[in-house]
Amino acid sequence: KCEECLPAPCSPVPSDAPDDVFVCDDEGYTRTICEYQMLSCIVEKSLGVNISIQHAGRCCEESLSCDLESSSPICGSDGNTYRNNCSLSIENCRNRKLQVPEITIAHEGSCERLSTSTKEAREALAALERLIEKESKPAVETFPVNCPSACENIYAPVCGSDDVTYTNMCHLKSAQCRMESTIGLAYNGECCTMECPSNFNPVCDDQGITHQNLCFFGRERCIVERITGKNITIEKFDVCGDNACDKQCPMTYKPICASNGETIVNECHLEKLNCFLAKKISSGSLISKLYEGECCTNENCDYEFSPVCDSMGETHSNECVFRRHACIQRRQNDVTVTVQYKGQCCSRHCEPSFEPVCDGTRTHENMCRFKIAQCEAERHGHVLALAYAGECCLLPTGKCERSGTVCDSDGQTHINVCHFRQKRCIMNKSMKKTLTIVHSGECCTIEACHKGDSAPVCDSRGGTHATKCHFQNTKCIHDKMHPNNPINLAYSGQSFLLTSNNLRESKVPAVLTIVTTFRMSQCATNMVICTGIDVNLSTRHAKGGEGCYLLNELSTILSR
Repeated sequence: KCEECLPAPCSPVPSDAPDDVFVCDDEGYTRTICEYQMLSCIVEKSLGVNISIQHAGRCCEESLSCDLESSSPICGSDGNTYRNNCSLSIENCRNRKLQVPEITIAHEGSCERLSTSTKEAREALAALERLIEKESKPAVETFPVNCPSACENIYAPVCGSDDVTYTNMCHLKSAQCRMESTIGLAYNGECCTMECPSNFNPVCDDQGITHQNLCFFGRERCIVERITGKNITIEKFDVCGDNACDKQCPMTYKPICASNGETIVNECHLEKLNCFLAKKISSGSLISKLYEGECCTNENCDYEFSPVCDSMGETHSNECVFRRHACIQRRQNDVTVTVQYKGQCCSRHCEPSFEPVCDGTRTHENMCRFKIAQCEAERHGHVLALAYAGECCLLPTGKCERSGTVCDSDGQTHINVCHFRQKRCIMNKSMKKTLTIVHSGECCTIEACHKGDSAPVCDSRGGTHATKCHFQNTKCIHDKMHPNNPINLAYSGQSFLLTSNNLRESKVPAVLTIVTTFRMSQCATNMVICTGIDVNLSTRHAKGGEGCYLLNELSTILSR
């Protein structure tokens, strides 16, 4: 049996979901549309009672929440008196939900009615009695235990004074007992509850009463027939008798969309309708012009929760609801609204603190703002990552643009100093690393060198390089850094260790005595070698003691 009313569990709806996924039932409870449909089905099958909807969206506050305020009557623009500002605010909340014009304050104090029908007075008195009865109830209510436990489901409908159709009289009494209410029998038979359009096509009945349109006449005829057994008929399709509102309007079609969602032929007809409403010839509240042109199609949207976010940052429960909203915005405000992305809008409240972060291209006011941008990028299928804290490093301009290419200490070439400064700023903020300019011009292309590709080589400044390839890499960088003092290749070979054995085996005369050994640490031809020997180049005689010689001089000795 449960499956009849609940074929599948209701999907959970987040608390911040759009208002249009909720409804307010006639008991004043806010429910999701799925929950309402399920509950309505269960109550109807088990109790024979229909639950109706007050309006779409969450319920407004109860007027009882205003009871603690002092009573300062206000006359509303609809001709009704409200206890205080709070009561008027709650009524306007309902009007917004029903998409009808809000009520403004006509003046302080109670409204003065020129005339009040007996029916209206009776309804007002009954409403007041219900309010007094409700307020006089104790805080903790106790319910009688002798309510009918079960009723037969024989269909003999009756209409309660609450405009609800009950399966039979037993069900009505059961509801009356359980709720301790003053629900009475209005008449036998189903309630004459018709949902009538608000268009004004007056009908005059044979009792001299004007009805707003044929539907309203049909509803009244149904009620009269249920109560009295009599049948009222149509006298004419017009307003009964002479009436100041019955002015002739041109039939020129210049449509306007009224606040009740109906398209009206032209403004004259709107004024005429409001005249009837003001004089209570027609039911409802005064209406106003929303925008010129026909009303947007009131498309029946399903209840699927597949949210979309529009270009104004507003979330809609699905694309159907969005299309209706976009149409109204275009016609009423001349604003084009588009779908930004699927899913709920990423927007959320952020504190106004300035703690900037950079995503690599754009500075965000703080981390909260960045998270919103990151969410929106994700909705579009992109990835937005945090680059570093602080404002984004901008590309400077000015004199640095004319500097020419430069090479930084990371080996990257920049087209000018401006680009180098931007990178230096980024590296400092993201890695706490300091970059410097190594030299002007493009960076050298460093070749991949491998030991063993060639013999070691010695440069003109006494540096030994593993291979000629290594020397070429070093030479490129050195020459760019010191353009006036380049290095060259001296010869193949490497630094070597001179020992007494090395010298004894050489062609140095025997009179040369080696006192100590020494290592040649560099191989530049102009390098001074200081040793523990004293060589007399003229006599080629070496004496003990410290001596310093140019490498080419020592090489000459060694070659003799």
